[in-house]
Amino acid sequence: MAFRKQVSSFVQSILDDLWQIPPMNQLAWLKYFKDLKPDHSFLSWLVTYFNPNTMVFRFEDSEATPTYEEMCAVMDHHPEQAETPALPPGPRYDLTEIVALCPVYLPDGINTDQGLPLEPFLSRVLSMDIDPSWIRACCFLLLNMYAMKNRQLGIGDFRLLTVVRDMQMYHRTIFMMIMGETMWWGRGIAPHGSNFNVHHRGCPMLLQAWALDKLSLIPPWRIEMVTTGSMNLNYVLYASLDRFMAYFPYRISRQYGMIQRIPRIHDFESGLMTPSLLTNLANRWQN
Repeated sequence: MAFRKQVSSFVQSILDDLWQIPPMNQLAWLKYFKDLKPDHSFLSWLVTYFNPNTMVFRFEDSEATPTYEEMCAVMDHHPEQAETPALPPGPRYDLTEIVALCPVYLPDGINTDQGLPLEPFLSRVLSMDIDPSWIRACCFLLLNMYAMKNRQLGIGDFRLLTVVRDMQMYHRTIFMMIMGETMWWGRGIAPHGSNFNVHHRGCPMLLQAWALDKLSLIPPWRIEMVTTGSMNLNYVLYASLDRFMAYFPYRISRQYGMIQRIPRIHDFESGLMTPSLLTNLANRWQN
């Protein structure tokens, strides 16, 4: 827990104007969650209604799942232009090339099979040396804490280095990946009830904030600003570090109490990330 407290303390110390520095501005929504505490009893109750096969929260009289627009509303995130996902490499990635992207010096003797130690990144960012390498290190650190695929605290995933590179070079957002990681966390934890140590990944607090607002368990907040424009999408894609699933428009329409009249023209299935999928996704968002 000491490492997590260090990271939390660091996030608390970041000044508001520092969030405006690219690509830090793509993570500015994190500051809204600095003081939000996870409610394990509420999350335990919530996941009992989650269908891991369809990625839907199914209640007695309705069903719902987070859409991109709803999550943006919860985070008060209003992109000025269409965003593109920062995608991790495929399963046959070259670890040597990825390590070369590291913006800080790594100690000798690192076992790459065990993951990347985050302590050097934390030490680097705590020096408050505001330059491009500092910003990349900071983004990497925050990504590993809020969109992580690591079972061991203080150990990160090498693949996130490529995500940081895309943020810096191509100004791609990492939000879609955080959303995907969070939904796959729900899929992994659903069969285990309140065991929150199972497949710890994503940002459960983000899901918590969405559910409290969506289910009207708190006074109307931000989701009410979302319009029915969400239903014009062909699908909502939950793409995480290693898996993906499409959430189809007829469910979005049902979520808003309407009848979907557009035929399903896509038929994605849950599966492992592949190089061809990543290429297709990148081309789709770029074009």
